[in-house]
Amino acid sequence: MPNLVIMKATFSNLLSSEDSKGCLLGVVAALAYTVHNVMMKLLASASEDRTTPVPVFEQHATFCSFLFLSAHIYCRVRNIDFAGHHKSLLLLRGCLFAVSSALGIYALQQLPLRTSRVLSMTSTIFTALFAYLLLGESLHIIHTIAIVVSFCGVFLVLSPSPDQPVEHLAIAVALAGAALAALAFVTTRRLSDESPAVLVQYMGAAGAAAAAAASALAEAPVLPTAAQAGLIAAVCVAGLAAQIAFNEGLQLARAGLVSGLQHTQVVFSYAAALAVFGESLTVTGISGAVLILGCTCVISVGRIPACTHRLLELRPSKGVPWAVGGHTLLAEEVEGGGAPGKGGNLKGAGGCGGDGGAKAAGGGETAAPGR
Repeated sequence: MPNLVIMKATFSNLLSSEDSKGCLLGVVAALAYTVHNVMMKLLASASEDRTTPVPVFEQHATFCSFLFLSAHIYCRVRNIDFAGHHKSLLLLRGCLFAVSSALGIYALQQLPLRTSRVLSMTSTIFTALFAYLLLGESLHIIHTIAIVVSFCGVFLVLSPSPDQPVEHLAIAVALAGAALAALAFVTTRRLSDESPAVLVQYMGAAGAAAAAAASALAEAPVLPTAAQAGLIAAVCVAGLAAQIAFNEGLQLARAGLVSGLQHTQVVFSYAAALAVFGESLTVTGISGAVLILGCTCVISVGRIPACTHRLLELRPSKGVPWAVGGHTLLAEEVEGGGAPGKGGNLKGAGGCGGDGGAKAAGGGETAAPGR
């Protein structure tokens, strides 16, 4: 009985940790992204009634415009400063995501679906590298092994065929898109005090501009039918839900963990291929799905301290906490804030191994427990 009590308390503690909440949101985002991608594939495919497919860049421009309008209206209603506190960094992040999405769509058109999906998953490796170089984050050896093994599972599920002709330019474009997406993920960790709606707004504006330009240059416009308009609405809603969940997850958990959980998109996509597109089950695919799901569990429930040096220091602005490598740096001018690990007046002021549970003098919120 005592062991059961201890296990229950430990499990509850894990579920209440910021890493676990962020990882859960990462899985929710992966599921929503899968719905988003399935709807886009259906729209871009030729139908039995000979309806003209809706070009992918036109779809993406519509989706990004919806993101921008939804986020902007939300900011207005909730009296959130829609311009944000770090305008340059927000604009940089939006542009990174916009270019990354455009490159990914180009690669999707030029490469087999399975190959493009495998290449897009390399953003996890780039994210871990950039987070280490720019943020000073580190992953415990168990998490590192889990991410590598789950990436092997990605190859098993998608099973890229070696007899396909090699498209060197498209492969390079896909890898460049994955690297830019990773930089955008890392940038999100530097915007921990921004509202997710502000992040989505900037990304939507930049993405709509980039997709509209690409559509004008490479595609003929198509007026969607009523059924296609319904699918486009589903694309927009699912994509918005994915963006909100993913941005929240990146702000709560370490970038390497949340991006690693995006491998579950492959499992969800595999299930969608069976249910929607009628593909058959294979032993290889099932084995890969089991590997990915198992590693996802390891990444989600693991709560291992990650204290390390910052290799590149970016000075925080006055009064703004910056979560770096599992601990929080506070500007010296913050009143009532303690040293990292001793609590602070804003959420996220816990330090590595420190006790962030006490309220700082003059602070309105309880600091997050130190990791």
